[in-house]
Amino acid sequence: MYVTRRRPRLGLALVVTLVLIALAPAPLRAASGIAGGLLLKADDGDGVAQAPTLDTDVEIDVTGILARVRVSQRFANPTETWKEGIYVFPLPEDAAVDHLEMQIGEMRIVGRIEPRQQAKRTYDEAKQAGQGASLIEQERPNMFTASVANIPPGESITIAIAYQQKARWADGRFTLRLPLVVGPRYIPPLRPLTVVGGGPSLAVDPVPDAARITPPVAHPSTGKRNPVAITVALAAGLDLAEVISPSHRIAVAEAERGALRITLTAGRVPADRDFVLHWTPAADAAPRAVLFAETGERERHILLMLMPPTAAVADDRRLPRELVFILDVSGSMHGNSIAQAKAALAAALQRLRPGDRFNLIHFNNSYGMLYPTARAATPDRIQQALGYLAALQAEGGTRMLPALQAALDGRRDPGRLRQVVFLTDGAVGNEAELFGVIARRLGDSRLFPVAMGSAPNAHLMNRAARVGRGSYTYIGDLGEAALRMSELFRKLERPAVTGLAVEFPNGVKAEAFPDPLGDLYHGEPLVLTAALPADATGEVRVSGQIGEAPWQATVAITEAAARGGIARLWGRDKIAALHESLAFGADPSAVKATVTEVALAFGLVSRHTSLVAVDVTPIRPADRPLATTEIPLNLPHGW
Repeated sequence: MYVTRRRPRLGLALVVTLVLIALAPAPLRAASGIAGGLLLKADDGDGVAQAPTLDTDVEIDVTGILARVRVSQRFANPTETWKEGIYVFPLPEDAAVDHLEMQIGEMRIVGRIEPRQQAKRTYDEAKQAGQGASLIEQERPNMFTASVANIPPGESITIAIAYQQKARWADGRFTLRLPLVVGPRYIPPLRPLTVVGGGPSLAVDPVPDAARITPPVAHPSTGKRNPVAITVALAAGLDLAEVISPSHRIAVAEAERGALRITLTAGRVPADRDFVLHWTPAADAAPRAVLFAETGERERHILLMLMPPTAAVADDRRLPRELVFILDVSGSMHGNSIAQAKAALAAALQRLRPGDRFNLIHFNNSYGMLYPTARAATPDRIQQALGYLAALQAEGGTRMLPALQAALDGRRDPGRLRQVVFLTDGAVGNEAELFGVIARRLGDSRLFPVAMGSAPNAHLMNRAARVGRGSYTYIGDLGEAALRMSELFRKLERPAVTGLAVEFPNGVKAEAFPDPLGDLYHGEPLVLTAALPADATGEVRVSGQIGEAPWQATVAITEAAARGGIARLWGRDKIAALHESLAFGADPSAVKATVTEVALAFGLVSRHTSLVAVDVTPIRPADRPLATTEIPLNLPHGW
């Protein structure tokens, strides 16, 4: 995979801090007297210096389907100069980030939410004044930047952020996923823009913030960096048959009041892959409906998870299908990811039925197609596809756009169900551009992203599934590839709950998300958040169609369990819906204004709001300079 870093365009006034380790043409050699640590070239180009070191502690408290997570990051300065540390880190794409603390010695400073530009000014002014300061900015819903100013020589500063998250239910179990590393991302080059009637040549930049989402990466030869410790307190509220992690070795012990305490058996581990935790209810203990509520003076916010019944459909009642498989064979998929993807796709090809049509598209710097158009899934053609698949190798860039355009041609065919299965790690920076293409060219197709590898871009996968009116699957373990693709095919082969609608009691007007509601596939629940008047009572009624049969269910509002944080989850869902509307042509200025308003009202970090904390007392003497360094990340496991 190639990560393109562009030079500033002429005519623009641009002041940047160079990330020297990322741009170094040759490996850095340690100067005498420096052992270990993260090495950066000195400002004069001679010798090297050590960057602020980092370790992370994560505490996760799970109650039912709600998780409250605290991430504490310690920035230590082993040098003799005052330092500013800059660190890009991931969080779940649906995290509602609402809290920041900074600890300097015995002093604890709580952050506040501000509009992004204002928060940056607050931080910069504190940095120049020699005050301890920290700033949390969102680059993507699953990527954030932490800046920590004025770390004293030989000392450390700890910043802690907290967020609310929903556990995901799918295929009979709950899953909580904590990303721990941001993988390098392919940045597409500038594209020429045709100007009607002449004039100066113009170019479209698909990723105008590329410099902010391509942090430096430590060379694998220097060893793994950024150790993390994870502790989970799991109060599932039901009997469990199994608690496992496919990503890390864990120890599970009994805790107070029936809860479980889960830790990593290795203690601290390198932050080089996502932490994934599954818990499976005991037989007949799986929930059918879960309702939480948080009631304020004027509004009641609810979180509803509802599992519809499943229904089997005879083969002669199934619509003919056309399946298009898109396989990412870029360099970022090299190693475990491409092996997982090819095994998963081979399993999928062998499940095709007589009467199905299919095609296979692969891409890296360019793209190729097995057939010019979809062909009938005969045994000979399936064998031909398996041979074609086996010969593919992972190399080159990650140009998703042409492959998506080839697969999503905007066609509508009411006599055939068209499903596009997209296997990738999502290591790209032009997500917004891709969402727009999906929205414009989807037609009556459905898009099913399959996330591959140890650290996939879940923001891309989740929102692509929403815009593409499908669902996404995560495969992090090669041994699970065939099983996960089998589960995905059960979704594709069985009828979705379509025509979903929600009615609130007594004609109450409620703002609910997602909006609109998408289809549900086998093994998937309806999960929504809504804002109601504080005095609303009665039942929430959900209805839809399963096959040709109508279905409905009701849940009484008075049965909701009281939980804090639901209002912020609703605010986070509204912000996600506003950003999603950009793919369908919403006015960016109006979206920015509304996102800022919602984020400030609920105290959330967003694309347009940040958390900032400042120590009012200067700690760096005015005559001591401040050096800025960026902390390199690990390559994701398997790359």
